[in-house]
Amino acid sequence: MFRYSIFLAIATIGGDAVSSDSRAADVDFLLVGDRGTIERIAIPVEINGKPLSTIWDDAFAELFAYYDNDQNGELTFKEAMRLPSPFNLRQTLWNPISQFGHGYHSPMDLDTNSDGSITQIEMTDWYRKRGVGGVTISAGLAPSSTALTSAILKILDHDNNRRISTTEWKNAPTVLSALDVNADETITPEEILPRLNYPGTSGAYRWLVTKSRADQHTVIRELPLRFLPQSMDVDHSFQADQLEKDEVQVHAQTMKVNFSKSFTSTTMRIDADRVRVLLRSDEGKLGEHLEAAAQKLRTRFQSADANHDSCLNAAETERKNQADLRALVAAADHNRDGQLTIEELDRWIVLQEKLAAGQVLVTVLDFRRGLFEILDTNADGRLSLREIASSAKNVQEIHRYPPDTFAHADVPRQIRMIFSRGRPQKLLAAVKYDAPEWFLAMDRNRDGDISSREFIGDEPAFQRLDRNGDLLISPDEINKH
Repeated sequence: MFRYSIFLAIATIGGDAVSSDSRAADVDFLLVGDRGTIERIAIPVEINGKPLSTIWDDAFAELFAYYDNDQNGELTFKEAMRLPSPFNLRQTLWNPISQFGHGYHSPMDLDTNSDGSITQIEMTDWYRKRGVGGVTISAGLAPSSTALTSAILKILDHDNNRRISTTEWKNAPTVLSALDVNADETITPEEILPRLNYPGTSGAYRWLVTKSRADQHTVIRELPLRFLPQSMDVDHSFQADQLEKDEVQVHAQTMKVNFSKSFTSTTMRIDADRVRVLLRSDEGKLGEHLEAAAQKLRTRFQSADANHDSCLNAAETERKNQADLRALVAAADHNRDGQLTIEELDRWIVLQEKLAAGQVLVTVLDFRRGLFEILDTNADGRLSLREIASSAKNVQEIHRYPPDTFAHADVPRQIRMIFSRGRPQKLLAAVKYDAPEWFLAMDRNRDGDISSREFIGDEPAFQRLDRNGDLLISPDEINKH
């Protein structure tokens, strides 16, 4: 039997803080430590200030209205046959504004009360029970993380005793800096381990909301995470609702991801029992993909509209290279008259934009016991001069005692979670900071600091700006100057 304790933290990712009694979280999971301690992390997601569930409610309402041809508030079985499949809707995450194929579902599956028609509630429930209408969670395992950690330890282990001593950690900045092959004052995984592809995974395995944990892919099963709701088999099996009972108490942390027009990426760290999770929000590629896809469809329509009557007929889409247009006409021809008007195309695009609006992807990357990830505190995939200089301090946070015994097994499990609309812009974080233009121009390697080598002024000027004397000029030092 595990021992649990209550801990509540209110925090934010890309938005304002929310209270612990907020609505149900869009991402809710247990973080299981090495010794059985459990953290429960609940993360609501908002888009432009609206809850993700509301965004999806609006999308389902638009979808229902689109296929409810007679606008009587119910779908006939014939109308329901045209509904896209759950797979089709999930595909808008990667390919927004695409042509839906045949749903290959029985309308009777949606008609839960067997009255011969389908309501919006029945349709929405049918999609939600099949994993549509919330976040999509995918996971991947960094294939070379173990080899990379071993390589770093071997480089630092001067006396070859398979342990890194306090003295060896103090020497780490000098030893690691010698690996800078391209002399850009940063160390990449490829410079430590040649021909390495980092991180080497994009999170290709989707968590299946309709499957038990035993049926998930191995990469997901081996994560120290248990996504809710589903049966949890940590030490004994229990359902999500048992977490509310008095005898099961967990650490609870509540955070919020808010995607807004003035989006700012934010990173947050959670340290549990020998497990570290770094959560980061990323604007994602959905916005640019939506705009490009809509423009492409309209351009394609106009180029095929030979008689310029704002309508595509069969003759205008009969050529061999127009298979995509024929598929578009079949999908977007709302009144089923065999041709597509510009008004029908515009309505189709509006529907697709609604369905894509709530597509939030959570990419979970497992770096196992990755030492590089401990040192790379800003998660940009390289070690800056500041991170190299702080390596001993960062390791001390995870291994305070006993001294002189640090080994591979002492590295905590490293998990990265990236929240994005559509696919993330980058799996690795981008270094962003506020600084004058001259600072940006001098910071040639974009690591957020200006070294003496990058600084184009004289040494006295550098020393005046380097207020803390750490041989690096930071944006904070400039902004306070």
